Amino acid sequence: MAFMLTTIYYYLRRIQVFPLRDKFDAIVRIMQMMIKMVTGKTIEHVQTNSSMEFGLELLNEHRLEEVIMRHHTSAIELPQIEKVAAEKSCGIAKVHVEFAFNQACGSEQKSPSSCSPVRVNDILVKIRESFCNRSRKNISDKRFKREKGWETYTKKKKMCRPHDIHVLVLTYAIQGHINPMLQFSRRLASKGLKITFIIPISTKNSLNLVNSSSINVVYIADGFDDVEREKLSFDDSLEHYRVSVVHSLNDFIQKHQSREEKPAKVLVYDSFMFWALDIAIQHGMHGAPFFTQSCVVSCIYYMIHQGTVKLPLEAAHGQGHVVSDPPVMSVLGPDDFPSFVVDVNSYPAALSVVLGQFSNFRRAKWLLFNSFAELEEEIVKWMENQWSIMTIGPTIPSIYLDKRLEDDKDYGLSLFKPEAEACLKWLDSKPPKSVLYVSFGSLASLGEDQMEELANGLKRMKSNFLWVVRESEEKKLPCNFLQDVGIDDKGLVVKWCNQLQVLSHGSVGCFMTHCGWNSTLEALSLGVPMLVMPQWTDQPTNATFIVEVWKVGLRVRANEHRVVAGEEIQGCVNDIMEGEKGEEIRKNSLRWKEMAREAVDEGGTSDKYIQEFVTNMVNL
Repeated sequence: MAFMLTTIYYYLRRIQVFPLRDKFDAIVRIMQMMIKMVTGKTIEHVQTNSSMEFGLELLNEHRLEEVIMRHHTSAIELPQIEKVAAEKSCGIAKVHVEFAFNQACGSEQKSPSSCSPVRVNDILVKIRESFCNRSRKNISDKRFKREKGWETYTKKKKMCRPHDIHVLVLTYAIQGHINPMLQFSRRLASKGLKITFIIPISTKNSLNLVNSSSINVVYIADGFDDVEREKLSFDDSLEHYRVSVVHSLNDFIQKHQSREEKPAKVLVYDSFMFWALDIAIQHGMHGAPFFTQSCVVSCIYYMIHQGTVKLPLEAAHGQGHVVSDPPVMSVLGPDDFPSFVVDVNSYPAALSVVLGQFSNFRRAKWLLFNSFAELEEEIVKWMENQWSIMTIGPTIPSIYLDKRLEDDKDYGLSLFKPEAEACLKWLDSKPPKSVLYVSFGSLASLGEDQMEELANGLKRMKSNFLWVVRESEEKKLPCNFLQDVGIDDKGLVVKWCNQLQVLSHGSVGCFMTHCGWNSTLEALSLGVPMLVMPQWTDQPTNATFIVEVWKVGLRVRANEHRVVAGEEIQGCVNDIMEGEKGEEIRKNSLRWKEMAREAVDEGGTSDKYIQEFVTNMVNL
């Protein structure tokens, strides 16, 4: 009797959330169940829609066993159990449930009601086996769950609201890492989540940053307020940064959890800061690494970390490639791999960081990649066979893609002050598709010989040019170069610019780039052809895919002195701006532009992953 009363109390508590019109039916169902438990007899019950919903609600809570064990309940037919199980129960496929029923009850049975108690137990065994034995490589059910199931599930399940969810986002304080992570944070904020964006940076540098209205931006110490970075080696600098940020992040999370009524349960962190996952877990949080580089580059680092690809790199015997699975990677020769693995002695600490991304990533709850499924289709499918990933890119402001986020016109945080007005005024004075835009990002540094050759090539070519030369690089320009290009107004040299504004301007016909991943995605998303001149890290790999796989650019080739001559630059620019190759490249660029927009637009692949990520957090 005590057990029966306890059970009645449990179910009465559960039905408090039911609509009033359904409570009566639910109570009747509970009483029927109690009578069955006490007397062993089944009382005919009314098969109403609401009583069926009661049973389905139990299925939605992943309590499939409890419903099947209540085998007197004939109101829930096998097809409904199949549907809910396929959509909700850990991705179990319809065929698994049907197989279990057929094995235990015989193929002629249509519902659990006709199964004996012994056979019901057989059903449960079969379903448990289906759960345990289902191959991780069969991702079709995960996709079915993602595309069909979650929409239904979120309507039925009682959840907390998105604005009750607080997420911490930790970025590496480099412009190419800040931009995509900030933009992803905006996407999350647009869905109602509260975002705190954490930047480890010294006070003297943070003054150049502008706050973002839709999210809360905070700064934590990076250890370089009292230490001169220039006096440390690259390796020592990275280690000092890690130790300092571990301490300041720990301190920040402790204070955050003590003062917030609803503290964050999730830390999204730059995958380069892989040690942040340990801090998140230590504080009872879930972690989600955000990979700021392409999927193919991440795939390479994973293979090296696992030992599938050995260092030093060697091409397959008699072939020019290193890796052929997935097949698209066969376009990469040894020199097309990231520079840290081509020359393992160049930056050993940096190599340790990029490989370290995969040292603990299996402990993370989600894996986020700044790409979109259509762009790296073969790589994404290969990765999905290894782990569950989410491609959530391209992460650029909404106004340049789907236009669904109001006032999302710029990244909002910049380590450099752009000369926006001067750039736009000059571009407005030029004919359509007549300008070559040249920029090598926030980190890449050209040698003096290369700067001179580039300057000569720009002066000799037919097209106009806008060249970004950071203040630290200006001293490398040839004498009188600025005066010469200013006389006929053929060129404009600026210290920094708003790259999205420039690339989207009608007068720009080509982008000469170092192939940083952000710049690559921006050019692809805006349909601008590229002239690629990679420098280091992931850039050689990106350049190869730009030219050989996506076919949206040409590559300038260096001479025996590892310098790209001015004549080479001039010829390639003319080919893109005026030649037949350029025509084909422009068509391909426009095609990728449309695919990038579709990926983040409502119902696109990246949009679905972002929504799934939000739903997962709401359901924690």
